[in-house]
Amino acid sequence: MKSVDDYLKEFSNEVAVLTKAHFTWKYVNAVASADKQILTALKRTPSSWNIFLHSLQTTTFISLGRIFDPNSNSFSIHRLARYCSKNINEFDRTNLKIRKMDGDVKEPEWLEEYLNGAYYPNKGDIKRLREEISSHRTTYETKYKPIRNKVMAHKDFSKIGKNEELFGKTNITELEGIISFCNQVKLGIQEQYWNGRKITFTNDLIFDGHDQSAEKEVNDLLESLK
Repeated sequence: MKSVDDYLKEFSNEVAVLTKAHFTWKYVNAVASADKQILTALKRTPSSWNIFLHSLQTTTFISLGRIFDPNSNSFSIHRLARYCSKNINEFDRTNLKIRKMDGDVKEPEWLEEYLNGAYYPNKGDIKRLREEISSHRTTYETKYKPIRNKVMAHKDFSKIGKNEELFGKTNITELEGIISFCNQVKLGIQEQYWNGRKITFTNDLIFDGHDQSAEKEVNDLLESLK
């Protein structure tokens, strides 16, 4: 990978898997609970659906672990931020202009004014980004990493029969907040890189449409079982 765009594409794939896995799991449970016909249909092959749901939940936690992996040799949200910091020149006016020109020889009339109004990040901006990442990493490592390590990726003998002890420290609102943050990092860097818009974060939940596509596909799938 040789550019911010290369790193973004890889990170986007990781975030998409995380988001789709979680919301597919969530909506299968929600639709089945609300529709007796669908619940009856699922009960015809209960083992298969239990494995399906378990696989989605496992994928969610494994994906979180990959994204927040602190290993410097692994691709992660930390590696993405480090690359942005070391290659901050990719966000400057000259490089934004090249991207906006998109290979054109003649400069568009609107471009100079656009570039004058664009935001060009400094080291402080990337430092704040990394601080936001660190804060969410702490939440992940405190509450979700133990589940990933002791239940999903490995079978910790001491935790057999005690899954509720680990899951009891988590809640879906907090988990979706972390997933939203990962999407916001992706979209924020993407907007900064391609459009010169400052990276910002919001408390609003943002899933880049992956939640909606998961909901539609789950509804279509389960309706076909009736």
